[in-house]
Formats: sequence, structure tokens, C-alpha cells
Amino acid sequence: MLVSLVMLEPNFQPFPILETERLVLNQLVEEDAEVYFRMRTNPRIRQYMDKDPDENVAASLKKIQEIEGTRLENKAINWVLRLKESNEFIGDLGMWRFDIAHHRAEIGYSMFPAFHGKGYMTEALNRMLDFAFQDIKLHSLEANTHPDNESSMALLKRVGFRQEAYFTENYFYAGKFLDSRIFSLLEKWRS
Repeated sequence: MLVSLVMLEPNFQPFPILETERLVLNQLVEEDAEVYFRMRTNPRIRQYMDKDPDENVAASLKKIQEIEGTRLENKAINWVLRLKESNEFIGDLGMWRFDIAHHRAEIGYSMFPAFHGKGYMTEALNRMLDFAFQDIKLHSLEANTHPDNESSMALLKRVGFRQEAYFTENYFYAGKFLDSRIFSLLEKWRS
């Protein structure tokens, strides 16, 4: 069957604020630098990140500015997960590596451990997936996970992702080669 696709043109201006029952997913701003630094340096969050932590709040601020730059270029988008009742920053979620020709992007997320196991990330991820498929018109998404991150893999499976690959020693970090599990989600699998 031949499929005719309209050219994918992500547009993240104005910033798309998303809501769920308990959360508001809004823009990461410079005023978030201190809490963003705490998240990016939290040992439990970093356990499976396989990238260097920010050295200080100034480095986190620079990262926030870079994130905003890629959003303004429509190359990526990141949301802060905030509790509706308190506006507390509890995590983040985003899409990047947009492959325009193939209507595909990569996702990622992190959350402070105090909020694990309460369904917040499932709620946020489901809302972002609706946005990705209905508003942006993506065909598929991928997530790259550390092979030992059981919680992340369970989350991905819960929202419909399927493991499609296991890459052996495809990633070099901290003086060693590491493995990766690749999960994918097609829009039609959510129906």
C-alpha cells in the first residue's frame, strides 16, 4: 500500500503547554536552573544517563538556553512536569532528533525519585504521545534505554512501546563501551 505523507513541519511556537489530570507540562525557563541542576546531578536519576552531570547551576542554565534555542529552531522540545496543585517541578520530558523525512523522533524523560511509582510519568508521557501523533503528525517514536533500567523499560511498554533492538557496546562513556536497548512506538499501535 502506497502512503502519501504531507511534509512534516514541527512548529513549537508558541510553546505548547500540555495538561493532564494532575500535571501541567510547560516550558523549562531560566528560573528553573537551580532545580534543573539538582535533577541533572541526582545520583538516582543519573544512574542510567551515561553522560556527565552539570558541574554547577551555571552549566544547567546554559543547557536550558540551548534547549530553548533548539525549540526556537523547531528541532526539539522539552517540557517541565509540574504538579497542578503546587506548581512543583518534578521532572522533564522531551522529543528531539526529528527525522523529518521519516516522520520520526526520539523521546526521553527523567523524574525526581520522590515522585516515582505514582503514575505521573505515565500520565505525562501519554499526553506527550497524543501531541506527537495528533498535532505534530509523527509516524513513530523511539526511546534509547540503558539495558539495566527496568523502570524505564516497564514505562515504555506500559504506553505501547516495543523493544526493536539491542545494540551491543554501541555507546562509549566513561572509558567503556555500553549496550543500549531501542524501543519504538508506531502511531497505529496506540489505536
